[in-house]
Amino acid sequence: MQVLSLEFLAFLIVAILIVTFMARRKRKGPVIVYGKQISFTGQKLVTPISVETPLVCLLDEGKIYGEDFKEKTPPDLPHNEHCQCRLEISINRSRDWFSEKKKVMEDCINSDLGELSRTEYRYYKYALLAHHKEADEQTRKEYKELQENISISDEFKERVKLQIS
Repeated sequence: MQVLSLEFLAFLIVAILIVTFMARRKRKGPVIVYGKQISFTGQKLVTPISVETPLVCLLDEGKIYGEDFKEKTPPDLPHNEHCQCRLEISINRSRDWFSEKKKVMEDCINSDLGELSRTEYRYYKYALLAHHKEADEQTRKEYKELQENISISDEFKERVKLQIS
């Protein structure tokens, strides 16, 4: 077999294709390189949500402030005389983002309705914003639409209606 013959070139191309496909099949997911971790540190604004929570606190709840985030500096606290907001340290690590064992958020969150799941908490927060007495019409409309897009039990919807009324 000659080096420049047609059979040799065909054999070489088939061998390269086989090796390439086998290498791709072995590598199914992203390769995690341990030891080179990236982390973003900031401050998360946390406030207990209830019917008495001021509008500005509800709007800022959950925002993260810091050099690596959109919002750089946290607001001056307290927002007003009824504010119960506090800042907590928030650390987001790359090993948590890309690992199969993702960091589990708190299962239950306290509110004036008691222990709530993440979905119930989001629904309740949107309902409070949609019916808040200080909110303008545009804000009410926006959060009413968000509230309607969350699938939640009818029993919980009734609890929220009774609480807000």
